[in-house]
Amino acid sequence: MSSKNPSTKKVCKTAAPQTIGFRLDEQTMQLLVKRANRLGLSVRDLARHYVLLVLDEPEERIALQQFLQRIHQDQLQFRADFTFAVRALLSSAGKATAKEAKAWVEQSITPD
Repeated sequence: MSSKNPSTKKVCKTAAPQTIGFRLDEQTMQLLVKRANRLGLSVRDLARHYVLLVLDEPEERIALQQFLQRIHQDQLQFRADFTFAVRALLSSAGKATAKEAKAWVEQSITPD
C-alpha cells in the first residue's frame, strides 16, 4: 500500500499567472481611454504596457525623472519669489508705483 495521500494536490508548474486589478479615478481613466483609442489598443493592453514599461525602467532613470521634476518645481518657486522681490524693490525704491512695477515684471520677466 502506498503511503502517499491520494487527496494531496499537485502544484502545476505551468499555472496561469496571477491577475492584477486596480481602479483609476475618472480623469485618469478618461485619459487612458483616449490614448488607447488613439493608438488602436484596448484599455487593458495599454494599461498593461504602461505597467511593464515602468517596471523595465532602470531605477536610475526613475530617480532622474523625480530629480528633474523637483528642479522644475524649485525653478517655478524661484521665479515667483524673484518676481515678487523685483516688484517690491521697484516700488519701495520709489522708481515705480506698485501697479507700474507689476506691469514691468509681467512684461519683462514673466514668461509668455
